[in-house]
Amino acid sequence: MSHYLTLDQENRFSFTCPIFDSKVEMRGCVLVRDMVYQGKNFPQRQGCQVCIRGGKCPAAEIVRRIAHNQPNATDRCSATEPVHGKLPADVLEFVRPTVMLENALRRLAGSEVTMIQSANDRIDAQIATAPRERVAGKVTRVSATANYEKPEGRSTARKSAPASKPAANVEAAISGDMSAAINAAA
Repeated sequence: MSHYLTLDQENRFSFTCPIFDSKVEMRGCVLVRDMVYQGKNFPQRQGCQVCIRGGKCPAAEIVRRIAHNQPNATDRCSATEPVHGKLPADVLEFVRPTVMLENALRRLAGSEVTMIQSANDRIDAQIATAPRERVAGKVTRVSATANYEKPEGRSTARKSAPASKPAANVEAAISGDMSAAINAAA
């Protein structure tokens, strides 16, 4: 696996979290994400923990892509000197449609719940100015539409539903004789 400065504790990249509208360092987010994935419970950053578990955290999505060695993994959220930057657009677009379950939000303070529920407006604002990575001259973005061509030689006609069999011997099933009921149904 390649070395990604994004995952390093030496990383000095910071960004404005679109969920909680606060300035955070990527290395802190990676540390919280690692602790959550290790099953540790801790009193700090409860809202972050809920978002990480629910798939709404953009920093956790960046780490997931790196960990799974995906082609859209990025090391753009890293710096050796203190830098305040922007999250990649494709990461923001990935976490935006995630809806947090009410059950997960119950243990949070009201202000954190409000921030999580209103996060999509802040995500949209960040997407508008977020950098987009290019791979071989193409923007790395998943298209919602696909070009589908029907394979040659295949019929589009649907098969008719199988004819229903006569009702099985209900008395056999009621009496508890399963083998008789199965034989009657066959």
